[in-house]
Amino acid sequence: MITSISDYKILKKIKKQDMSAVMDWFNTRQSKYYKIGWAYLKSHQDVEDVFHNTIIKVHDKIGQGRQLFRIVGDLDIYQ
Repeated sequence: MITSISDYKILKKIKKQDMSAVMDWFNTRQSKYYKIGWAYLKSHQDVEDVFHNTIIKVHDKIGQGRQLFRIVGDLDIYQ
C-alpha cells in the first residue's frame, strides 16, 4: 500500500533504476520488516539474508515496471 506522496516519489525513482531509492524505501520500513522476519525466522542472520535477497530481487525487477510495483505493494501490506 502506498501511504504517502513521498512513497509514490520513491517508487518512481526505483523504477528509474535508482538503487539508493530502493535502499531508502527499505530503510524506512526496516524495523517493521525486521519484526516480521524475526517472528518467522528467529535468526538475525536469516532475517538479513531475506532483506538482502529481497533488495536484489527488487533491483533485478526494476525494468519490469508492473511486476516491481506488485512486489513492493506486497511488502507494504505489512506496514
